Amino acid sequence: MSNRTFNATDMLDVTAEQLRVAICVSALSVIESQTYRKLQPEQQVEAIVTGCMAGLFSVAFACIDPAGRDDMTAFIKAYTDQARAIVESLSDHDGVMQ
Repeated sequence: MSNRTFNATDMLDVTAEQLRVAICVSALSVIESQTYRKLQPEQQVEAIVTGCMAGLFSVAFACIDPAGRDDMTAFIKAYTDQARAIVESLSDHDGVMQ
């Protein structure tokens, strides 16, 4: 796990950014739906978090042997703080995402 800053010439960073943007675009399309808007605020948060996390696990598990699922889960948990730091670094001084 690295705590380095984004490097636009690093293919890992570029790929990770492409995935982040794709997930955001997908989630935003759901947020604009009538189904989402009918949910209570707590349910909206639950839908976003569980939906995005289930998607992450689905893709990650599809890339590995089933025997590696516990290790992949630990790997995802280990990167949670780094993911938060990346997102917070994208915020301007008012906390608004770019």
